[in-house]
Amino acid sequence: MIDFRSLEMFQAVVETGSATLAAQKVGVTQPAITKSIANLEAQTGLTLFERGRFGMRPTLEGSIFLSTVRRNLIGLDEIKTQIEAIKRGARGLVRISTLPAYGEETIPKIVSKVLGPHPDVKIALNIDNYEGIVRAVSLGHAEVGVLIGPVVCPPELEPIILGQQPLVAVVPDGHPLSVAEQLTVADLATARLILVSSPHPLRALFDQMFLRAGLTPDVRLEARTQRAAASLAISSPAGIALVERHVARNAVPGSSARIVPLADFPVLDIIALVGRGDRRAALLDLVLSALQTGFAPSIEDTEPQR
Repeated sequence: MIDFRSLEMFQAVVETGSATLAAQKVGVTQPAITKSIANLEAQTGLTLFERGRFGMRPTLEGSIFLSTVRRNLIGLDEIKTQIEAIKRGARGLVRISTLPAYGEETIPKIVSKVLGPHPDVKIALNIDNYEGIVRAVSLGHAEVGVLIGPVVCPPELEPIILGQQPLVAVVPDGHPLSVAEQLTVADLATARLILVSSPHPLRALFDQMFLRAGLTPDVRLEARTQRAAASLAISSPAGIALVERHVARNAVPGSSARIVPLADFPVLDIIALVGRGDRRAALLDLVLSALQTGFAPSIEDTEPQR
């Protein structure tokens, strides 16, 4: 069987005109070159070289065969190049399934930094609910799922903490609570609220917080997404929206609304779900690293809200 290595040696002999020089070029011994050429001539039934004091010169048959070899070596070289690119994580497709809060702005900004230096990397981003994200990764329809913790993780999936997000209130300009440095559950019980609707995991958390405090929230509006809730608080005097801080920061710029920290609400873990395995592809590690960097606290996260 003719293999890539024997064709590579044949081309080296043509280019150098010498078995000795060809051996140096491809990193083998001179006898290995001589044996390879003899085997190639036996396999093809062609006389590929004239041998003499001038060295080794391709025959007419050898020259015709060379054109075919070069075309095929270009293809094989391309295959080798692509294999190396895949190993480095510089080529391929990663499918990400995530919640609207992350898929609408945060993750697109993060992955754009991956795509810039890696033009052969492709990202497919799908927006889904909590159950749909877990199902997509479990069934292999997505390589990464990004959602809010805590996560009920199936045994075939591995949770990876990307970062943390506190909850905040988006308070309309002029609202009595807009001057507060922070808000408690008791403070919020006196205000009209805009919350995400069930079965969003944040809605379950909010309901639980008020229930534990023995208070009944005045929920005037419900929205399917956190961004919609924040937008309602900004565009109308309907009430105060409770959302993750990064959602509020994406929604508030350009408005007079204020972001106010919540004092006694838990900080949320941002979780990536991936399939368990002995070895992750380099491209998947590249994307996970970018997500961890993107969700990491910034300097402004350590400063008080104004």
